[in-house]
Amino acid sequence: MLSLTLFLAATLVLALIFASRAFMGYKSVSRDAKDDFTYKKARSMIDPRLSEAGYKRAYMRFYAPRRDIFTALSFAAVAILTVPMLGVLRFILITIWQASGKPDDIQPDFLVFNLMMMIGLIIFWALIFFINARLYYRKAPVSLRDEMLKEME
Repeated sequence: MLSLTLFLAATLVLALIFASRAFMGYKSVSRDAKDDFTYKKARSMIDPRLSEAGYKRAYMRFYAPRRDIFTALSFAAVAILTVPMLGVLRFILITIWQASGKPDDIQPDFLVFNLMMMIGLIIFWALIFFINARLYYRKAPVSLRDEMLKEME
């Protein structure tokens, strides 16, 4: 039980580290957006119809530290959902054990039973990271130019 608690604590610490990196990244990108707009506006490198606020929104969408946000969310989901998932896995495996006539080889709390719980948990964690990776790439902006065009619509 202590190792599970330490694992969950370490996972939450990782989530907080990535969340703080994302927060600092947002502040940095926000400053850069204003400077970049001033530079490009002075050299007529952007469409005059685009306001500074619109440029900043487009710049933030394109250069935002999305990787850190999604990583923090993944670690937080693992930390929060691990214990409920252990309960669900235990219920499923005990139901399978009872439905199969209660064989001695997969009796609850024996090695095979615990191994199946561990494998199920690892598959669940992989599923969390897979779903977050899919969301990360599905919502990824294509280019800054496209984001600016969205702002001018």
